Amino acid sequence: MVLSAIPGKAQTQAAVDAAWYAQLRSWRIQVGACAQRVSRRRVHMLRVATLRLLSSSCQIFSPLVKSPASYALRRWTKQAEKLRQVLSHVREFDVYRARLAGLRASLDVPNAARLHTSREILRQIDCLGARLKQRRRAAAERLTARIAKSLPRLCEASDAMERAMRAAPVQYAEQSIASGIAALMADFPEPDASNLHDLRKRIKALRYTAEAAGPSDMRTRKLLRTLRAMHTAIGTWHDWDGLARKARQLLRDQSAPISLIALLDEIAAEWLERATGMCRRSRAKLDRLWRETERTPATMGKLPVQRTGDARAARMQRRA
Repeated sequence: MVLSAIPGKAQTQAAVDAAWYAQLRSWRIQVGACAQRVSRRRVHMLRVATLRLLSSSCQIFSPLVKSPASYALRRWTKQAEKLRQVLSHVREFDVYRARLAGLRASLDVPNAARLHTSREILRQIDCLGARLKQRRRAAAERLTARIAKSLPRLCEASDAMERAMRAAPVQYAEQSIASGIAALMADFPEPDASNLHDLRKRIKALRYTAEAAGPSDMRTRKLLRTLRAMHTAIGTWHDWDGLARKARQLLRDQSAPISLIALLDEIAAEWLERATGMCRRSRAKLDRLWRETERTPATMGKLPVQRTGDARAARMQRRA
């Protein structure tokens, strides 16, 4: 949730509300744009906007309270989650095709020593690329159908959520960024392949929260740089690992001794090592930021969060 904040001071209710209304308006515009054309850029923008709005809305409304606001949130969340899932499928194929295109460009160079190897792998890359293109087209058609089918319900639910927000704005508790850093380090003491994807989702949630504090604060800017570096490294590993698994699924009929799958597995393993190394190094930076913030808490902005005990809101924020 991107909001303005003066470092060292809690955000005002008016600032939080205004930023949320702007997010909601932007999300509606992007839904309409994606309904007209399912381009790579529009899919990415709508997916990010949906994730951010899911996160911020669950901070604002308490689903455990039986009120028009929480009921409106549940209605909108149900529709938005379905949209997010279909968007993720299209986005996945866009990422895989981009990684594959980059790999092809790196191999398609004159090299007599590896000419046979490169040509065979290029042939498999072209085969895989064609199959990914077909599946991306099918996923885009499902997305178009989903938006056309659910657009009236999405608009109705978002309008109801906005009306509920205006009628009964929620008051916020405060929580420092330091507690989010501490929880991240406690929950992921040793990053590896089994927990990197969950760690990436938590990093993304903490990024949204840190951005809400206002990146004008020096310590918050350092935190955001560290989180982005971790997120990028883990995301790159996740892309290559997913592409290797997708290639294994789509190239079952390929029996050539020189295998693209083996190359993708090798690249994924290299990025796994880079990502885990980046996370270990970043833990030291996060630890220093946490300790500095604990000593001088007034220097880092405080953030609006869900009410204490709101387990469902916490789960929704992690999912984003």
